[in-house]
Amino acid sequence: MSQQRILIITRNLPPLVGGMERLNWHMADELSKYAEVKVIGPKGAAAIKPNNVDLVEAPLKPLGLFLLISSLRALWLAIRWRPGVILAGSGLTAPVAWFASKLCGAKSAVYLHGFDITVSNKLYQTVWAPTFKKMNHIIVNSTPTKQLALNAGVPEMKISIVYPGVELPTAPQPQEKIEAFKQKHQLVGKKILLSVGRLTTRKGLKEFVAQALPKIVRDEPSAVLVIVGEAPKNSLGAGIQTQGEILQAAQQNGLEKHIKFLGVITDKTELATVYEAADVHVFPVRHIPDDPEGFGMVAIEAAAHGLQTVAFATGGIVDAVEEGASGYLVEKRDYSELSLQVIASLKKPLETAVIKSFAKGFAWEGFGDQILNSFNKMEQDSVIAAVPQRQAHAVTNLTSRIPKAKKIETLLNIKNRPDNTPLRILEIGCGSGGIAHYFATHQKLLCEVTGVDVHDSRQVEDGYTFLKVDGVKLPFADNSFDIVITNHVIEHVGEATEQLIHLQEIDRVLSTGGLCYLAVPNRWMLTEPHYNLKFLSWLPRSLRSRYLHWAGKGDFYDCEPPSLKELERMLAEASFNFENISVPATRITFELEKPYSLANKILRKLPDVVLNPFKPIIPTLIYKLVS
Repeated sequence: MSQQRILIITRNLPPLVGGMERLNWHMADELSKYAEVKVIGPKGAAAIKPNNVDLVEAPLKPLGLFLLISSLRALWLAIRWRPGVILAGSGLTAPVAWFASKLCGAKSAVYLHGFDITVSNKLYQTVWAPTFKKMNHIIVNSTPTKQLALNAGVPEMKISIVYPGVELPTAPQPQEKIEAFKQKHQLVGKKILLSVGRLTTRKGLKEFVAQALPKIVRDEPSAVLVIVGEAPKNSLGAGIQTQGEILQAAQQNGLEKHIKFLGVITDKTELATVYEAADVHVFPVRHIPDDPEGFGMVAIEAAAHGLQTVAFATGGIVDAVEEGASGYLVEKRDYSELSLQVIASLKKPLETAVIKSFAKGFAWEGFGDQILNSFNKMEQDSVIAAVPQRQAHAVTNLTSRIPKAKKIETLLNIKNRPDNTPLRILEIGCGSGGIAHYFATHQKLLCEVTGVDVHDSRQVEDGYTFLKVDGVKLPFADNSFDIVITNHVIEHVGEATEQLIHLQEIDRVLSTGGLCYLAVPNRWMLTEPHYNLKFLSWLPRSLRSRYLHWAGKGDFYDCEPPSLKELERMLAEASFNFENISVPATRITFELEKPYSLANKILRKLPDVVLNPFKPIIPTLIYKLVS
């Protein structure tokens, strides 16, 4: 591998400030110890690049110009230099890396953070995100990010987890430096709560100041929140919280004397001094499904200096903080518990040696080895890529689940039981958890809800019970539920044999007279919804995977959507009484989601007798089943 040529393409490099920028710098530096590395990066990056790396620049702004120039440079290097691996430093440059790799026969890879996958931009999700499935390999920064990649349709065999690293200090800062820092900022005798990072909406400092800091100060009047960082100027997609907004939250709670802004600190020694002067690193990252915290490198950096972290258990932070070793994790959004844990950590801190020991596992030296191992895994993947695997196709957009749940409620005419006992509801393939959560927290219906899935893709977990299952057999006794919801699930369970078992299991766990909502994409739909390809499911099974590969959207078509006749034959064999309610379901969908559209106005005027003949070609077949 010492003679390997690696081309890295990224916009995220110093002089930009942030965790992704540090990661890409160190990735180039570590890989240069084993391979010949060239980097295409933003203007200003060449002056502070790693010593053994060649770097060519592209204008940082505007974004379109960066993408154009970096693409041209990548294509030139791909043809003239012929790298063996082309690595995108984030999702932004993945299409460039993939296309350049095709020109020179290189392997393509991308290092993804959570936001790379979930960014809420239609153009990005249409053009950039589908590229991830085409790459030879995906490197992710945490376990939750791996789950997001699986949800996006990336085969599990293509994914490696490589945690971001940390630069371990060679020695602690002199005590006189720490005392001088405290003197300079009037922090002598204070309990220092430290926050390090960009001031973005996700980081949640304004909410922490308003909802947690008051309780902490009441218990520990000497507590001061010291903030290192500023709102990002060149970040893509991140919402910001300004210093003024955070200060206003402090003033509204009479806490302006308990907060200090130090701005950005780029000097490593000065930042080390701040870490070692602090008592607790607070990391109150908000749980935002479309903007997850990919990892939480700052928690590892704090640990490297012996500083404990108290954080919400969201996103990749669960991998960056080890409970009771480097800090403590608190249930997301529970600011009261967060306050109590900060107070407890001030009174009884963890042992510095134990905290530092945890950080040693994240040294940058090991990071480079793991990246190289992931490249080696690409070669193994190419050997076993022909083995078909069914992927997660969960819908993680919570907003879309509410009208879907309301439609189900209306179509099944769900009402409370006369005896006021809870309705027992099972959702099979609960995905994001949005529908299960809707019924579990319903304002009028009394429901006891269980969700099952073969993957845990939940974006909301409150109110219902979740079980991870394997295969089509359900882990419940006969007659366990009054209502079963199986929404776009049956096409994922396997071929006709598995689909029939899926239906028979539903009938088994339903009580006598129980209802089931069944929705499934029609084989004769014009556009296949999982891969957004015209006529994909129309083809014979032997040609579907070839078409998928030709379109660059995968190698194995892992769905089996039935036709109306095939589905009704299985329903009869499973002994269900069933009613095709696709027409009223279509009406309700438009009423809920597009009430003022022209299509809805037309639907209101057309009687069912006109629409019923179109049932065999309606894109989604919807049935009400009675056990």
